[in-house]
Amino acid sequence: MESTSCDEEGSLRDNNVDLNEENIENHMSLEVSSQLVEADNLFASNQPNSENPEPFVGMEFESEEGAKLFYMAYASRIGFSVRISKSRRSRNDESIIMRRFVCSKEGFHLKKGNFDDGKKKRKRATIREGCNAMIEVIQKYYGRWVVTKLVKEHNHKSLLPPLSKPPIGESLGGFNNSPPYDHDFRNERREARYTAFGFDETQKLLGYFKRMNAENPTTFSYAFQVDKNNCLTHAFWADAKARASYYYFGDAVSFDTSFKENKDLLPFFMFTGLNHHLQSVIFGCALLTDEAEASFIWLFENWVAAMGARHPTSLVTEFNEAMGVAISKVFPETHHRFCKWHILNQCKEQLANIYGTSATFEEEFERCIVESESIELFESTWKSVIDKYDLGENSWLRFLYNMRQKWVPVFFKDMFTAEISATQKPESLKFFFEKYFNTTTPLPVFISLFEHAIAGWCEREALEDLATSFTRPVLKTPSNILKQVADVYTRAIFNIFQDEFIHSLGYYVEKIEDGLVSKFNVAKEEDIHRSCTVTYDFSDKRSKCSCSKFENCGILCRHILRVFLTVDVRALPEFYILKRWTKEAKNGFMLDECIRYNELYRDAVRYAKEGSTSADVFNFAQQTLQVAFADVVQMKQDIVNRCAM
Repeated sequence: MESTSCDEEGSLRDNNVDLNEENIENHMSLEVSSQLVEADNLFASNQPNSENPEPFVGMEFESEEGAKLFYMAYASRIGFSVRISKSRRSRNDESIIMRRFVCSKEGFHLKKGNFDDGKKKRKRATIREGCNAMIEVIQKYYGRWVVTKLVKEHNHKSLLPPLSKPPIGESLGGFNNSPPYDHDFRNERREARYTAFGFDETQKLLGYFKRMNAENPTTFSYAFQVDKNNCLTHAFWADAKARASYYYFGDAVSFDTSFKENKDLLPFFMFTGLNHHLQSVIFGCALLTDEAEASFIWLFENWVAAMGARHPTSLVTEFNEAMGVAISKVFPETHHRFCKWHILNQCKEQLANIYGTSATFEEEFERCIVESESIELFESTWKSVIDKYDLGENSWLRFLYNMRQKWVPVFFKDMFTAEISATQKPESLKFFFEKYFNTTTPLPVFISLFEHAIAGWCEREALEDLATSFTRPVLKTPSNILKQVADVYTRAIFNIFQDEFIHSLGYYVEKIEDGLVSKFNVAKEEDIHRSCTVTYDFSDKRSKCSCSKFENCGILCRHILRVFLTVDVRALPEFYILKRWTKEAKNGFMLDECIRYNELYRDAVRYAKEGSTSADVFNFAQQTLQVAFADVVQMKQDIVNRCAM
């Protein structure tokens, strides 16, 4: 059934293009000969149900290109090809104001006259079957493109197109190819090498990078490497939004390699984190065709340079030896750990037998990892689980136990990770990757889809900023502390803090040491054997809990809040309110520091090129640089001294 709405005035032009005609090179073709990725979150801001990217009348797009890419992606999922049928131009300025995209089997071929020139002609099969499936978009007066006509039904069977590129090779370097029976679990790894991108795709991607850099010379950063055929092997880029997000929320970073779980996905990497609404934000992106140590070093060095040389406090990755070595070299002061959820998922594969035969093992094993509040409790619980299921000789579990300090939370609970809850799983990007980025996706389409997807993420953050600014959370109890933080925290963080506060009311406190620095035992009445120890300094109102929740995520735990009630603390000291969780998290100097760093970095590169042209020039350049450096250090010290006066 065809749905319509009113059309704009203009001159109508028929652009019917038969993709099987001999002169096809003279026409614009949108044949989807490779399986493009779906558009899911791509148009989240325009669809009420972004989980199901079906077209509908009234659907809006930012541009004609956005509409085209969406319909191409939709066609690839359903299994048909697309071509342009008609367009309409404005009578005012001849600009296109309507496009109609149809199934390639739309219409019928016109029969030509039977003119016999004596030459033998080859009979060609026709692909036209009179299919009516189509979508028509019109540009409205306010600039956006709106779906005004839509026919979704086809009169033929859908058939997914074949893959146009060979799938990339098996991913190595994680647990997938780590045989647990090796005595030291060091893989005899072959280099994980993926197919380099083609020359044309390389040029288009680099053209995009150069255009973005020309438009935003101080905020868009990129780097790339090519092979001997000038085909892209490595690429990194970060735009202004990514760098701004890192400036505000770059203390805890995840290096996402979700593509590795599916060999058909692009070798795409993302640096991500959490904003003050607990939403995922992106700090930079990369394409790598191998997982060698040198490649990771190249990527990490370019990324941290783009981020103003500010290293993250913590960095979580999957387990990968080459990556681990690279991180230790580039980020020596950063706390590197492995993602516990990735390891637990791998356990289901490595321990499939015990997972399949025991109904209780998974719950007990996960509780040991996630809920152990002390190293002693973890050690005893681990031993209990191993003994109960007779897994003492399991080499995989021995391997995990030997590196427990790198992935079991209790061993780094004093380190900031921005993990609000030990049982809360991070926002999964696996679905995101599977929908968008596979090996058949042309790089230009990939970039366009990615830009739209990230725009959706940005809009989601902006909407939550707006909601937080103009709404006030509902207090469950009239507490002065809750009233204080309700004005400071974002909605998401306030809800978590309020839950901690309400839970604190169910604990009892016992003072076990008195003095200027007192010590308290805090426990639930029904579980007095699982208690936490809280120290409180009356002189500066600083407190420390053995659970280390505040050190780990920046939000006070229920144990400290219960002690605050006992010692009559009615307002949180400012040092217990982390700016990154507040409504004002994005207020400050913005990217000034990053911009200044990158300007100096570029000048330094030009200085090095000019200064290394000869020995005499080098000596002069080195001497003047040393003098300039000393002057900069002196000026910085003078500023510090003036501020201290």
